Amino acid sequence: MTRRKKRTIRKVPRNPQLCVKYLRVSSKEQEREGFSIPAQQKILDDYEVRQGMVCQATFEDIETAKQSGRTAFGEMLNF
Repeated sequence: MTRRKKRTIRKVPRNPQLCVKYLRVSSKEQEREGFSIPAQQKILDDYEVRQGMVCQATFEDIETAKQSGRTAFGEMLNF
């Protein structure tokens, strides 16, 4: 007997508000304190559904603030 993966079907509003998601942690401490990328992703996913939004792209930075620039943030702005 094979198990089927549960499929989630989400109703998309007629005129959805489009959005992008930006996820970022700058230290291992933040990750350990519950601000990990997966934790942020879940919060933003839930918000997106509650607000009837449709995400066009997700951008993610895992780097320290000591470094110059945030790669994915710049990509998000260009998007």
